[in-house]
Amino acid sequence: MPQPRTVDPIVFPIARRLREVRQAAEELNQMHGEAAVLFWKARIRSIADPLAAAGIPEDEVRRQVFAFQDAVQRELQALALDSVG
Repeated sequence: MPQPRTVDPIVFPIARRLREVRQAAEELNQMHGEAAVLFWKARIRSIADPLAAAGIPEDEVRRQVFAFQDAVQRELQALALDSVG
């Protein structure tokens, strides 16, 4: 009987999910202080937990989270520039 194949899941880079990046940035842009911190922690958990549950190695989960964070930061900067200019 053939052995079942193991498959490495391919994760679409979270930082390239533009709608999620923009939505997070827009929500963060409206928040300050503790509310922003709580929102951000929950958002990161919503990214990291499913990846970890799918068996993605911890270092890759961390890379995905940091890439998402960078993308959201760039979007926040773009929102700030748009509001000035």
